[in-house]
This record gives sequence, C-alpha cells and structure tokens, in this order.
Amino acid sequence: MRLIVSRSAVTSVHNRACQPARTSRRTHVMVTNKLMLHPTGSGDCGHLGEQVPLPGPVELREGTQDVGRVEPCDVVLAVPTVSSRHAIINVEGDKVLVIDVGSTNGTRVEGRDVKAMDYVELPIGGEVVFGDESLAKFTLLKVDDATAAA
Repeated sequence: MRLIVSRSAVTSVHNRACQPARTSRRTHVMVTNKLMLHPTGSGDCGHLGEQVPLPGPVELREGTQDVGRVEPCDVVLAVPTVSSRHAIINVEGDKVLVIDVGSTNGTRVEGRDVKAMDYVELPIGGEVVFGDESLAKFTLLKVDDATAAA
C-alpha cells in the first residue's frame, strides 16, 4: 500500500512542529500581609548610664510569641529595662493581643498600662511599650509583601 501525502500537508506539519512552544507571559502576583512591630523610640539611653542599641523591626507570626530580654523568648529585646520574660503577643489573623506577664517595668498599649496577666488588643497603627518608652516603643504596622511567581 502506498500513502500519498501532499507537499503542502508536510510543510504545514513541519512548520507547526518547528515553532517554539507557546509560553504564558502572565505573571501571577501573590500578596500577603505581614504584621511588623516597627521601633519608634527615641533611642535616648541617658537614664541607663550605658549605650544600648535601639531594637530593630520585629516580624510577628501567627500564634503566640514570648517577648523578653533574653532567649528562649521568641522576640528578644536586649534592653535592660525589659524583663527577662516581659510579655506575650498573640496573633490571630490581623488581631494582636498583648499580655503582660508581671514584668518589672510594665507594658503599655496606646498609653494605657496593661495589668499583669490581662490582655489588651493592639490595633494596626497602635503603639506598644515594653518597659522603656525610649528604647522599647513600637508601632504595629501591616506591610504588604508582594512576591511574583511565574
């Protein structure tokens, strides 16, 4: 048996086979929101008699985090006026609760003292102070984190 194929059919198949595969040029952007404690203290150490570096920004994760001066706390603020275990931060979605655990110099949210073992909600844009207005004062920010995936 003999198969007869026209030259135009062969050319058409050849041209389609030799073309590069089509790829999508679309970029998918996934936006997530991070909650950050941004340091807003003045950095003044005059009341301590020693130089202490201002803590950096703190990224909060979902769940419970211990705040204190030393490890094993999840959030370590190396400031002498912060207790070794000072407070607990609980994050559920965009809701942030701050609990003072009986710290020596106290915790304030939006200018109000947090009673030991009591919790206060910290709103986005709100301020929290862990014992020292100059060195351990933070504002809660919601930061967009856009990452591209091909």
